[in-house]
Amino acid sequence: MLKATDIRIGNLLSHKGKISPVECIDSKEVNQIERVMLGYPVASFVYDEGELAGIPLSEEWLRKFEFILAVVPDYIDAAGQLTTGDSHWISQDEGFCLHFHNGEALHGKRRIHYVHQLQNLYHALTGEELVKR
Repeated sequence: MLKATDIRIGNLLSHKGKISPVECIDSKEVNQIERVMLGYPVASFVYDEGELAGIPLSEEWLRKFEFILAVVPDYIDAAGQLTTGDSHWISQDEGFCLHFHNGEALHGKRRIHYVHQLQNLYHALTGEELVKR
């Protein structure tokens, strides 16, 4: 269940399969959402917190945010050992990088499971909004 501290205005959430940005959050207590208003293309609606869900992060969503897949090839390290390469996703401006494997993203030790979590972390680290293209 989402908490008021989990989401921000502009985060993308899912309601019955429809994805829309958060326009308003009403909360009487820090961790309890009273109402959330989502902006649909035609009109805005108010939903109870139990009706909303995070959008699972996927490679498709990373592409929508214009992240680019970069693959580091295998290489010989300073000790002469063969080190297996890795792949990671880099933001368009190359200022943000994360690993994504088996449906889970990692930024340092921080695990990211949902689109709104990625949006929030990106904003916290860059000061800019991560928007779908």
